[in-house]
Amino acid sequence: MRVLHTGDWHVGKTLYGYDRTPEIAAALEESLDVAMHHGVDAVLVAGDLYHSRNPGAEAEAAVFEFFRRATEARLPVVVIAGNHDSPRRLDAIAGFMRNHRVHIVGRPRRPEEGGVVTVDVGSERMVVACLPFVSERVLRTSGELFQEGLGDAITTYQQKTAALMHGYAAAFRNDTVNVLLMHGTMDGAKLSGSEYTFHSGRDYAISPSHVPDTATYIAMGHIHMPQAVSGFPEEQARYCGSLVQLDFGEAGDRKYAYVVELEPGKPARTVAAEPLRCGRELRQVRVTLAELEARDAELRAFTGHLKLVLELERHDPTVRERVRERLPNARIVQVEVPRSEAPGVASDAATRTLRENFEAYWRETHDGHLDEGVMSKFAELHALVEAEELAR
Repeated sequence: MRVLHTGDWHVGKTLYGYDRTPEIAAALEESLDVAMHHGVDAVLVAGDLYHSRNPGAEAEAAVFEFFRRATEARLPVVVIAGNHDSPRRLDAIAGFMRNHRVHIVGRPRRPEEGGVVTVDVGSERMVVACLPFVSERVLRTSGELFQEGLGDAITTYQQKTAALMHGYAAAFRNDTVNVLLMHGTMDGAKLSGSEYTFHSGRDYAISPSHVPDTATYIAMGHIHMPQAVSGFPEEQARYCGSLVQLDFGEAGDRKYAYVVELEPGKPARTVAAEPLRCGRELRQVRVTLAELEARDAELRAFTGHLKLVLELERHDPTVRERVRERLPNARIVQVEVPRSEAPGVASDAATRTLRENFEAYWRETHDGHLDEGVMSKFAELHALVEAEELAR
């Protein structure tokens, strides 16, 4: 049995106001083309279909177009929610989508209540243990996911996740393809920098040793850099990564469509790791004004998205606007000016009022000059905040 392992689509993602949905939609189409070229039998989607819990119409259209094409190709699809998705929103359409062989698990469920999905392809059977993302607070207080009494006996996020995985593993058989489909963080994972860091930290990290040894393949989502799960060969356990370079933390990362061949009782085998080409390249460039002038033609010819870090000797309030006019693909222009303490201002922030600290910061970053209009607006906002505090 061959499967496409995909996830972390983040459809609806914007990059400093620029909508990435057309790029991601094209990468979804490309992924499915790769899958069908290699004769896949099913699709596994490891969460974060959308970038936000309330996606726009264009984002939903891109996701449902993928499902439509998969359905037309008679490919069963198993989908779990990620930390960016709305579990309730996905669960709301699960019943209807099941009629089209798209199996969606938004909130974690007990194995006998839909937490384990069985997919039959010809004479072969795939048992998929579905572990969508669930917050630490919700999982710690969710007794209904566990057998009676067990929920009180284990208290940590890691313990409860391990208990769920092993509960799912009871459905694994020697004559079935056994898959753990999970959105989360395993110890040792290397972050790209564009993930939601809070949901990737110590409180959410799971030991790979908790994964049941009866799993044929571990299909992970959440970490955007494609990589093996620590402690496993990449053929058996991997993060598929995102479809395109989502943010500048992923600049330089290659993105892939993974087709994996799975057989009961045998090691997983990667049939294809096809580089995806639809996403536009992200690049960060650090230059001085002179270097920017020298590289003008090169940067104007670049067809991807730029983050420009501009090193100036002194503050220039018009430089960002001028750069963006010449380089419309510069999604962010970050200006760096050497900071120097303004004369006559105390260096110890703890001894100054909030207004004095803001004034010192402004002078240090604007070559000693003070903008009275900015200070007036600061005073207005400060007064509003103080009034709200007094009203509480």
